[in-house]
Amino acid sequence: MSERPVVLVVAAADMEAEAYRGYCLESVAAVYDVVLITGEEPSWEVPHIRDCVVVPDPTDEAALSAAGRTLAERYDLAGVLTWTEWYLVPVARLARQLGLPTTAPEVMQTCRNKATARTLFARHGVPSAAS
Repeated sequence: MSERPVVLVVAAADMEAEAYRGYCLESVAAVYDVVLITGEEPSWEVPHIRDCVVVPDPTDEAALSAAGRTLAERYDLAGVLTWTEWYLVPVARLARQLGLPTTAPEVMQTCRNKATARTLFARHGVPSAAS
């Protein structure tokens, strides 16, 4: 059994994912043992992961939470991450549920809302692109 830390990755299942996100998984797997939550059975990901739970819709927070708890029971998770923008808020909530470090889900939601983010930047004097 590996002595490397285990991280949980929540990633979108997408036919083109290997081409535009494969480097992300390869980079993480170079340092950590990876357990994966994704929307369909892994294919190209298999050489980079230790375990996987398939959740047809990872934005379904109840299903994502159940899958996360399943993997947390199997492994001592060091962290959870995603590179899928639509999963940022649910994954932050999952990390919080699992007692793992995370950015607050409310902050992630604000970051995803560009108008709100620009308003907050302006209010606090933080430079920001206009659009």
